[in-house]
Amino acid sequence: MEKYLKYILRYSVEESYSALDNIMNGSRTNHAQNRNAISCDFHLDHLDVSVYGNCGGYPNEYSTETYSININNGKAELSAPEVWGALRGLETFSQLVFKQTDGKLYIRETLVKDYPRFQHRGVLIDTARHYIFKEVLLDVLESMAQNKLNVLHWHIVDDNSFPYQSEVHPKLSQKGAFHQTLVYTQNDIAEIIEYARLRGIRVIPEFDTPGHTFSWGLGHPEIKTKCYENGKLLFGPLGPLDPSKNTTYEFLRSLFREIFHVFPDNYTHLGGDEVHTICWLALCTVRLGR
Repeated sequence: MEKYLKYILRYSVEESYSALDNIMNGSRTNHAQNRNAISCDFHLDHLDVSVYGNCGGYPNEYSTETYSININNGKAELSAPEVWGALRGLETFSQLVFKQTDGKLYIRETLVKDYPRFQHRGVLIDTARHYIFKEVLLDVLESMAQNKLNVLHWHIVDDNSFPYQSEVHPKLSQKGAFHQTLVYTQNDIAEIIEYARLRGIRVIPEFDTPGHTFSWGLGHPEIKTKCYENGKLLFGPLGPLDPSKNTTYEFLRSLFREIFHVFPDNYTHLGGDEVHTICWLALCTVRLGR
């Protein structure tokens, strides 16, 4: 746990230095303060960061993001019970710094005691209806960190496409993605999750089932429910997943075993919305008729 804390904290401190460099080299100034001269009694040359508790290597639903900042008499101290709170505090500290027209950076003496009102503060992104490149997802995570959002809900697959590249069922993306280049490899996903982790952000994937699975059937039509109309079989991967076959559950078991390995969060969203049961009912009617 100690190595995780040191690594995450070291990375976030480097990011904070980068943010301060951007302020110093940028054009952002506090024009409201230009009307009056600023009285500066102390020179602040470092920030003491103290994390006095342990936590896991990944943020979770129980993570503590509480922190406090005390800037007084030329000293600046940031303390937090977990590294995730220190991340939020470093973000706040970087936003307290402002640049004056004399080119110098200033920060007011202040005391901040902060904690989130909501434990889950998320952004949902849909990469099934419109593929989003990895670099854009990383930019979204950076923006989330700046605004102290802590959950990326990744609606990764749907009827429209299946861009998740499974190693146990490769036909899902081979047939279900918009294009073979418009997929997320497991290396891509690992990079996104690590980028999020260093910013205290959870990544919760959503694999919508048993409906919204048209793209699944393009590569594996055997797991879809056959649809009947007036007792006649309609061809094509039309219905939701077929719950009457043991092979469907075996397929899902192997797929989600892989998903749970690729995505380390405690939660995976299974969708469950808008399941049209017409094909299920028709299938039952046909079976009963026989």
